Amino acid sequence: MTPPIVFDDAAWATDIRRASREARRIAERTRAVYERDGVPVAELRSCAAEGPDGTSLEHCVKVYLPPPVGPHGMVFRIARDRDGRLALAYIAFGLRHPTADMRQPSVYAVAHRRLHLVPAREGYDPRISLNSATIRDRRIERRRASASSRT
Repeated sequence: MTPPIVFDDAAWATDIRRASREARRIAERTRAVYERDGVPVAELRSCAAEGPDGTSLEHCVKVYLPPPVGPHGMVFRIARDRDGRLALAYIAFGLRHPTADMRQPSVYAVAHRRLHLVPAREGYDPRISLNSATIRDRRIERRRASASSRT
């Protein structure tokens, strides 16, 4: 039995609004199946606690859409419901690895921003954008601070 899925309708609406027609079709069909049957456990993959682009998705899982290795993905946070049972809370849907010319954040960047409420730099929408240079700079600062605290 798979854990229940909880969708954040506001986040979902934002993700669907910026998706292509084909991506929207895939997402809507997938959501209907997940809400009815749950996520097939074999399709769940763990997210890296700290990604190479500076994203932090600890306690999250992802699915590739369409399975098994499609270009889109959904990210869920592992959570507990009010009764203490495991659940999957929807965080984001989008392209897994958009190219630079697409000028959009990856699903992982969107999930990171939503989980950590990263403030946006001027010109960026905090709900859907992540500036990789800013995240990379923050990682460097954290490492420097950590190194200096050890000395």
